[in-house]
Amino acid sequence: MAPYSRTSLESDSIFSDGWDDQLPEFTGTIQSGYDMTLDVAIDTSTPNTGGGMGGPGGQPPQGGPGGTPPTGAPPAGKRPSGSPPTGMPAPR
Repeated sequence: MAPYSRTSLESDSIFSDGWDDQLPEFTGTIQSGYDMTLDVAIDTSTPNTGGGMGGPGGQPPQGGPGGTPPTGAPPAGKRPSGSPPTGMPAPR
């Protein structure tokens, strides 16, 4: 495999049509979190060339040996508190 230093944007098969169209736009801050936007063009006129049928499958592997569940109270300590970052689910 040739070193990447020998590949230019003009000769690259991925980014040769404009690297600015291939990279996402990032917004946000460390405190509030980041968002990413990437427009993706989909050519619906191209015929589907998906793979064929899957194999016949087989028996699933055996599970672990199991055992006795832990006993007693959970370890001491505080649960996380405060508001989650924007866009994150609230703690239960």
